[in-house]
Amino acid sequence: MTIDPVTAAAATAAISKTTSWLWDKYGKDLLDKASKAVLEKSGREGKKLWDERQWKKSAEKYLQGLYEEVSWLRVLGKPEGQPIERLYTDVNVLDKISAEEWYGLHQLQEGYEVRRGLRWQREQRQDGLKLAQNSPRLFILGKPGAGKTTFMKHIALQTIKGNLGDKIPIFVSLHDLGNKGLAIVPYIVEQFRVHDFPEAEPFVRQLLKDGHGVVLFDGLDEVNVEGQKRDNLIAQMKDFIKEFHQSQIFITCRVAASDYTFERFTYLEMADFGDEQMKKFVFRWFQNDMIKRDNCWQELADKSNATLRELAQVPILLSLLCLVFEKRNEFPRGRGEIYKQATDALLVEWDASRNIKRDQVYRNLSPNHKQMMLTRLAAETFAANEYFVTEEKLARLIVEFLNGVPGLKGENLDGVVVLQAMEAQHGILVERARGIHSFSHLTLQEYYAARYVMENEARGTLPRLTQNVGDERWREVFLLTASMLSDATNFCELYLRALQTMMANEGDLVALMQWGDVKSAAGSEPFAPCRAFYLYLALHLTRALARARALAPDIDLARALYRARNLDLDLDRILALDLDLDRARTLARSLDLNHVRDLDSDIDRALYLTRDLALDLALDLDLVREPRPLLALDYLLSIILVVSHILAVMGSRAMNDRVEAEIKETVMQLDQFCRSTYLPELQTSLADLRLSGINVSNQELKSFAAQLGKIARTHRDLGHDWNLSRAQMALLERYLQANRLFVECLNLAYVPDRAAIENQILLPPGMS
Repeated sequence: MTIDPVTAAAATAAISKTTSWLWDKYGKDLLDKASKAVLEKSGREGKKLWDERQWKKSAEKYLQGLYEEVSWLRVLGKPEGQPIERLYTDVNVLDKISAEEWYGLHQLQEGYEVRRGLRWQREQRQDGLKLAQNSPRLFILGKPGAGKTTFMKHIALQTIKGNLGDKIPIFVSLHDLGNKGLAIVPYIVEQFRVHDFPEAEPFVRQLLKDGHGVVLFDGLDEVNVEGQKRDNLIAQMKDFIKEFHQSQIFITCRVAASDYTFERFTYLEMADFGDEQMKKFVFRWFQNDMIKRDNCWQELADKSNATLRELAQVPILLSLLCLVFEKRNEFPRGRGEIYKQATDALLVEWDASRNIKRDQVYRNLSPNHKQMMLTRLAAETFAANEYFVTEEKLARLIVEFLNGVPGLKGENLDGVVVLQAMEAQHGILVERARGIHSFSHLTLQEYYAARYVMENEARGTLPRLTQNVGDERWREVFLLTASMLSDATNFCELYLRALQTMMANEGDLVALMQWGDVKSAAGSEPFAPCRAFYLYLALHLTRALARARALAPDIDLARALYRARNLDLDLDRILALDLDLDRARTLARSLDLNHVRDLDSDIDRALYLTRDLALDLALDLDLVREPRPLLALDYLLSIILVVSHILAVMGSRAMNDRVEAEIKETVMQLDQFCRSTYLPELQTSLADLRLSGINVSNQELKSFAAQLGKIARTHRDLGHDWNLSRAQMALLERYLQANRLFVECLNLAYVPDRAAIENQILLPPGMS
């Protein structure tokens, strides 16, 4: 891949302009002095030793060479470099270093969005380039793969283009400098001298003293600490900064390796990508394939991929996700595969790809041992509901693990030192505040917790995991575990057993489940989706009817509909379990009775959309087959039951021409369903339903509701008053959500006898 010709041409023009400025500012005077000194020393007189053309050519070679060096970035998983200006996405920095803050566990818990992302809410984000343009000295911290080197290269490119004023960038890889063992000024001078730059050292010193240099010290954490190499280099850097304080000087370092102080530097931290930056990066990655670009971002932005977006906050991991999508045109359903690649990248591949060998404080730990230690830490802390952990506890857990590693038993192990090394080298664990640590992303903690369950199945981890069935906090752990097990049969059986245990002692709920099973058996296979349909329907209709009855007659219809709105909000859950009802779900979500204001239009809209939804169900479900036409009929009949009860509560003041017309039309729609499902007795009973018109009395509305309820119970076994308490309804809701999660797990798992598992979903206790 080559640099865009337009971009290259613009850079060439900028280099030519900068070279002319350098000659006017330094070249002529320096060469005149040098020539004079040489000639005087030799006792000769004659022409200059160097000319303008030669000097400018060397200056151009330096700038062009630096441009070519910083114009490329290495992307993990791609053998060739990529043009930085093709992928670069503007970065933000935080004005506070999180690890420097003094917060307690309780304050952190309040300050972070704990459920997803662990993102600090009070952070102040600033544009990184603008800060670089206006700051004399910056110390830029960041997690591994946060884009620190890319940002420094971007600053160098912007300096070459003249966007930081009349200045010359000097890029210093501290890893390379430490390996060469040179002092800083000779190292910089050598960068000019290799391009045949005449009188390079006096030029460099004068340039820096005049404040026309932008010195970019990149990767302080990459300098080996052994033999005091890093300490010696830091001492040199401080002397350099003192001598050339007029020039801009920027330093980058990993967050956990920054236990050094540089006076009069502004300390900043690289911020994670936000949604807009993720989108720009994806669009730049796929700029030559707009279809794949849009598909990738659409999948990444989907709410079902919230955990992937956590990884995408880190540039190195976002590039990994783009690479996966580029190869597969989708993200794998089993997230464990992606998380393994991501953690391997952070643990090994990123440093290896740049030939960086870091200090092995825990040098006897193989990558596999590191993974095992992280799984142990995640399992312990997640089970204890700890997202943030004190340094003391983490250090203790680390030492406990290391005592079992071959070659380390009996060693004087320091858990804090190992923790600091892990944070500096990998970024999977981070210090959130002084002495308080966490996994960098909740999804990584969940992944490692699931991996621990999977790898220790023989030690009884699955029964302990399924004790958490019904706890939403364990959702991702269940999904990841199911997807990573080589055979998930035992997992599924234990999960189903836990589901039955949830309901075993609830007589009223068991009766309701038995009713749902009977209703589902009245049609054709599959039973499980039908059971889900009827149980969700019973739950939400029971809740809506209970609330409607509780309303006082003087409460207006809008409030009644608002109180009963759970039905439309949860309709997609009623229908989603293995039923492909996209149009129905879309219409259900549009049935938003929360914002209705006018009584007449409220009930008008409710009835109209209910009838329209039934028509769409008829189209989408192909009503010539059982049991789907019966599902559609039962759904419509149940909705009309709710509406009739609301009318009975609100009385005649809720009636008008439109309401009457809609009720009649809905009853006609039910008549059509009866014809298509061959239910003549129900059809006859519905035909006897009558309302006298808009002048209907309150008593007549109550009678209409009672008559409709009797018809539903007699002919379709619907409309029962299950008389559930609030606690029972909450338990049933939790049970149904846990079943839905089980279906998601099953869709990711390998199970040899899948049919046997599917047939047990939502069975009443004692029937498996």
